[in-house]
Amino acid sequence: MSKKIKKNKNISKSKKDMYQLYKMATDPKFFIESVLFIIDKDRRKVPFRFNETQRKYYEEMSDLGVIIKARKQGFSSVIAAIMLHACVFTENTRAVIVSHEQKATSRLLERIKYYIDTSLMPIRTEKNSEYEISFPDTNSTFYVGTAGQKAFGRGDDITHAHLSEFCFYEKPDIITSIKEAGTNNLKMVLESTANGAGTYSHNMWLRAIKKESAYKPHFFAWWENPKYSLPSKSFVPNEEELKIKEKYNLTTGQLNWRRNHMKEMPDPELFQQEYPACWEEAFLTSGKMMFDFESLQQHEQSMLPVKWRGDVVQDKGKVRLIPEEKGEFTVWRSPGVKDDYLITADASHGVKGGDFSVADVWDTKTWEQVAQFRGHINPDDFGDKLQLLGAYYNNAILMPETNLPGNSTHDRLLQLGYPRMWYGLDGKPFKTTSRTRAIVITAARTCVSDMSVKLNSIHTINECRTFILSKSGRYEAAENCFDDCVITLSLASHALKNLSINTMFKSRINSSLLTKDGKYDIIYNTANDTEAPGKNEIV
Repeated sequence: MSKKIKKNKNISKSKKDMYQLYKMATDPKFFIESVLFIIDKDRRKVPFRFNETQRKYYEEMSDLGVIIKARKQGFSSVIAAIMLHACVFTENTRAVIVSHEQKATSRLLERIKYYIDTSLMPIRTEKNSEYEISFPDTNSTFYVGTAGQKAFGRGDDITHAHLSEFCFYEKPDIITSIKEAGTNNLKMVLESTANGAGTYSHNMWLRAIKKESAYKPHFFAWWENPKYSLPSKSFVPNEEELKIKEKYNLTTGQLNWRRNHMKEMPDPELFQQEYPACWEEAFLTSGKMMFDFESLQQHEQSMLPVKWRGDVVQDKGKVRLIPEEKGEFTVWRSPGVKDDYLITADASHGVKGGDFSVADVWDTKTWEQVAQFRGHINPDDFGDKLQLLGAYYNNAILMPETNLPGNSTHDRLLQLGYPRMWYGLDGKPFKTTSRTRAIVITAARTCVSDMSVKLNSIHTINECRTFILSKSGRYEAAENCFDDCVITLSLASHALKNLSINTMFKSRINSSLLTKDGKYDIIYNTANDTEAPGKNEIV
């Protein structure tokens, strides 16, 4: 049980003690290091002293923060201690910690209770239950919960929130619930090891990195922890370790620790995810990556900025471009007057939350990804959309994948009489089999690695990061990830690299959108002429 005292009864009135109390009230770090204890790795009770990563976070922390880090850096400990300080010294504090599973939630509350029970400054509590601790002297409450609990966080005026291991929440709704339940001066930190690219947590991190959200990003690599070092006079780094040493300015002791820790792990391939050296590594996933990590880094660094985003629709027999801030059609380069294009497509059933229907537009000379459609649309409507995309990009060659439900999309394009459809040497459209899947994915891996294709879509790059060789020996997206963009990339790599695509289509000049001279009639959204792509490039 915690020590119960009357308010200020045990506080000395000397100037020195009054200064100490003032310092503790206004400086959380001073309070934590002055009166709190923790259990170290040797199971000993020791004074709480900030380690290097905790100190760095404390100096950089903001009201809203998101932390991606290597394992066992001590963030849960320090964040809980900071929130305890608020409950002890700030009136009407409502502090909340949420974890991804019940056992972790219970451990977090036990840690807080240990802080209180062993504190050198007596801390009075009243309600001390399985989920809640109250502080009568400040009318404050500290409570914990598990992600997924119904209505947790709703209706509360939360002042402090710590969402622990948020990347592993099955449903991210709790993040929104707590944010909306927060006071105007809410202090909220999301903290976790990463859990794969293309996930909601990865997208949150990317938005923070790009300063597109209110959250400040904090990344902490394994090599920033001084305890992750194992000096050895006999250690000789290999070629890979020498590259890592140069890139991050590591010591041989750190490299030796890394090598030994990987040997101790049941699955050494998880080291980069569990102990990342940079935030990009953190979002790798389990299984063997099929695409080269460094090459994907180069593609991301060279991505073009988005030129235009919106939708392409048919209006009175013409193609109309409509700008929309969150449109599903993204353009990096407008169509050139004399340029030829290939559009590769992978259809889905059009169910929200399921796979996406994706169409990528490729310049056949430069092999650059110049546009992308990515959305939830049923197969027949996707055929209509592909016709319009092809029309905009100079009657581009269309290469849809024709496995179910793509066969419906392909049939729709035939009904529409689209003039340029891709066919293989056997005169048939592309269909995925175990053999052809391996062929096209191998082509994509080569093109990404040797930079012969130019990627501009972050969706494509992130899906490549989570496309793996699973333990069953199958090429597939990691759990909870997508591979629609990987498929369209693979189709393009196969066609561009191995086939003469200019001869791989059949001409059908009977489309309702075609003018008498065999060209599509293009118009633009006159309400926003300045954002209409290609206005000065297509007649």
